[in-house]
Amino acid sequence: MSHESPDPPVRQMEDDLPTARLIWVAAITLLIFALGVVWAYGEWVYSLRADVPHGEAPLPAQIGEAQQGIVFQQPFDQLQEAQAARRAAEQRLGSYGWADRDRGLIHIPIGEAMQQYLEGRRP
Repeated sequence: MSHESPDPPVRQMEDDLPTARLIWVAAITLLIFALGVVWAYGEWVYSLRADVPHGEAPLPAQIGEAQQGIVFQQPFDQLQEAQAARRAAEQRLGSYGWADRDRGLIHIPIGEAMQQYLEGRRP
């Protein structure tokens, strides 16, 4: 009796990547991408020229006015309420006063409170 196995010996196939094919696919992909970029840039330039055929558009004559068309647009730097609120907030942040008189809580200037905090003292 022979002890030969009817199955051939098992061996691993060599790894064989189709390198030339991969290089061609990568090159074609990059070419398509480059053509797409060039096309998109051309479309962008064309749309800019179509929107503004004679260079930069001039600023409208109403820029800076309080009312444009039928919309009233008051500039932010001219709002008296905002300036008054800012002055009140700055005055409160820089002064002593009562925060809650019934509970005995006071507020101190913010600079002093930060200094006390950095020194490890509780303001």
